[in-house]
Amino acid sequence: MAAGRLRSVRVPDEVWDEAMARAQGEGRSLSEVIVEGLDRYRTEGTAGEAQQRAAVQVRAAMELLGVVAETLESGARGQAQDSKPARSQRGGDSSSGSAEPTASKR
Repeated sequence: MAAGRLRSVRVPDEVWDEAMARAQGEGRSLSEVIVEGLDRYRTEGTAGEAQQRAAVQVRAAMELLGVVAETLESGARGQAQDSKPARSQRGGDSSSGSAEPTASKR
């Protein structure tokens, strides 16, 4: 860890003692833990801010999934319509002049 200026802060004994024990259990100094926490706070903000950012990202992902689902559904409907056999025009169309279906050319 890079050397920095000595700072003074007030920390409740219970918080200090438990943090010190945990840091020692991890083989780290409490200074490293404090600097890491301050750096995270500086770069990522508070937990509430992180939750807000995550909520925005989740909403955006859900909207994107909705658009993808709609696109897939409309594509599936289009394919289903394309694969239906053509209906014959028996007697229903007076403009063709023929009551018989036309034969397809192969």
